[in-house]
Amino acid sequence: MKKFIFFLLFMLMVNPVFAGNILQQQDELKFVQKVAKTPLPTHYGKDYLIREDYYGYWNGKDALYGVVVNTLEDISKSNISNKELNIKYLDLLKNKVEIIVSLQNNSIDGNMRKNAASKKIIIDDEDYKKLSERTKEIITIYNYFFFD
Repeated sequence: MKKFIFFLLFMLMVNPVFAGNILQQQDELKFVQKVAKTPLPTHYGKDYLIREDYYGYWNGKDALYGVVVNTLEDISKSNISNKELNIKYLDLLKNKVEIIVSLQNNSIDGNMRKNAASKKIIIDDEDYKKLSERTKEIITIYNYFFFD
């Protein structure tokens, strides 16, 4: 009996835990398949690309960060359903970018702050169904190009 319980507990610990974000993963896979032929600037670090995009926005250039800011403003002024949920995730994204940009010397804490800020945004299926298509697209792009 003890061996059976030990085996059962072992199997539960070994089996992967599946997150409830299947819909998000499907959309990300479709996006990756669509842009797989596009060469990516892989010789630069992701935090460098985030900084370039962020400062490009503040210097009047077209930037993905600007898309986030403008979409946040548009949704704030709109009357769409689940407005607060869309704002919540876009605010999270905006804050992650601003934190990464503000980190100057990551070696002080062994890159813990940067690593925490640069994790992908994972959205559970119940929330993901309620997001606008624009919010889904923006988060997918950031998860693919900028986050780990």
